[in-house]
Amino acid sequence: SRWSWTPNPALSAGTWEFRANDSSGWTDGFILNIDLSASTRTEITHAYDDFGPSTGMLGSGAITDDTTPTLYGRAEANNIVYIHYRNVTGMWDLLGSVITEADGTWTYESKNLTEGLYEFQSGTSATYTPSGKTFELQIITTGTIVPKITSVWDDEGTSTGIIRNGGETDDRTPTLSGVA
Repeated sequence: SRWSWTPNPALSAGTWEFRANDSSGWTDGFILNIDLSASTRTEITHAYDDFGPSTGMLGSGAITDDTTPTLYGRAEANNIVYIHYRNVTGMWDLLGSVITEADGTWTYESKNLTEGLYEFQSGTSATYTPSGKTFELQIITTGTIVPKITSVWDDEGTSTGIIRNGGETDDRTPTLSGVA
């Protein structure tokens, strides 16, 4: 049979261990850390490209041809989240704002952006305040995206590390990384 339990009154911040008991004995402990400061953090979790020949989810550092990528994130439920970006002069500007859903998620479709490298951050203030990790996207217009090998890594044998173009390796399974 199924059961459930909700603490009343609500638990305070800290580490809690829960166990259940029936006639056959106690369960193993279930550890839960309640961090109330986490509810005020905001972050951009991913972006989505819905334009051009290649569409889909984008992680930080991705290259896209979508000049209006949709940003997704999480923050405290039912609050305003402000999205800032670093402009061409290196200063942070307000891009826009959005209200989070009841589950703490938010979605923001960015305005028409020009080609270039963008850094985004979300926060709880209309004035830019550094809030941790940035989310990066490189926007390249259609027709200029060319696949490129950016590094090769050797992790076997007597000599390991980055292999330069034209270099030698004894690693039969080198790791190639790039952008496309």
